[in-house]
Amino acid sequence: DLVYIGGYNGKVYVFNSSSLKMNDDYPPEGNLEPIVGGLVVALDQVYFGSSDGKVYALSIDPLEKKWDFQTGDKIWSTPVIDGDTLYIGSFDKKLYALSAADGMEKWEFETGGAIASTPLVYNNTVYVGSFDRYLYAVDAINGKQVWRFPAEDEADNRPENWFWTKPVAYNNTIYAGNLDGKLYILNAETGDEIVAAVDLESPISSWPVSVDDSIIVASEEGVLYAIDTDSNQKSELGNLEEEVFAALSASEEIVYIHTEKDALYAVDTQTGALRELYIE
Repeated sequence: DLVYIGGYNGKVYVFNSSSLKMNDDYPPEGNLEPIVGGLVVALDQVYFGSSDGKVYALSIDPLEKKWDFQTGDKIWSTPVIDGDTLYIGSFDKKLYALSAADGMEKWEFETGGAIASTPLVYNNTVYVGSFDRYLYAVDAINGKQVWRFPAEDEADNRPENWFWTKPVAYNNTIYAGNLDGKLYILNAETGDEIVAAVDLESPISSWPVSVDDSIIVASEEGVLYAIDTDSNQKSELGNLEEEVFAALSASEEIVYIHTEKDALYAVDTQTGALRELYIE
């Protein structure tokens, strides 16, 4: 019955979900550096990264620091918890695996660029994009590279922009959006392209979501698409005519979209019916 929110002002807030009353905040005095990524609540703790380069773990109620871990640069990534391990990327070009219990480092994996995207953990593999324009698959246990997409070293074979968003996995397939406007469809084990990338003709900044047997993805210009996982063909669900940068969220067959104009929409993925939800 508690909701946790991190602010660009460097504060973490906890609200009662029924009364909307604020129960607590952290730190009690002063502020951290901006919190850009999301918060994760797991194992009776609240985890997040800060622009001060630290990963924090707080007790859930009251908000008190349990541990922190210093990386080499700011963090915009949202942490991911899988089992007893936390995975997070940093602008220091590294992907970290930490003990969720005490913050001790298990391993680190270095890429060729800053990491702002949020990792995906699937079948004991961590998938994450880097500002070096590669998407990496890393063994979740030992931190060794499994593959890198694209496999060729020549710059001409790489996407023209970054893998900014968190990928989504379905049926041993990785769907990864890129700021070049394409959704890349890869074999989860090998990193090979299953089919040619789906071109949405606008940058993909928001996280896709999986609904039934479709991948739902929004382009930055606000067009919502459904990608059929059998044929990997796209169909348009609707056009919000507002820019979309925030992650999509799905509940059953409804996808929720927060736009740049501070509107919240609900889209029925079966019918395409679109309604705007009120935000006070």
